[in-house]
Amino acid sequence: MIRFIIGIIVGVLVIIFVVQNIETVDIDLYFWTISANRAVMILIVFAAGCIVGWLTTGIRRLRKRRTNGENK
Repeated sequence: MIRFIIGIIVGVLVIIFVVQNIETVDIDLYFWTISANRAVMILIVFAAGCIVGWLTTGIRRLRKRRTNGENK
């Protein structure tokens, strides 16, 4: 339950931060230049970080279950 509450608080803080950063920015990646709203880019990066964290935690739990299952 505490993780859920912390998640809600972090989400609200991210939304406040995004709303305050709505100007357009240029993002250069090698040969591509993307012009996008800073708020959209912040949300994309935040979502990507959440997904990577979720996948990392899931893989770690899966490995731990397999290791514990082999020891029994």
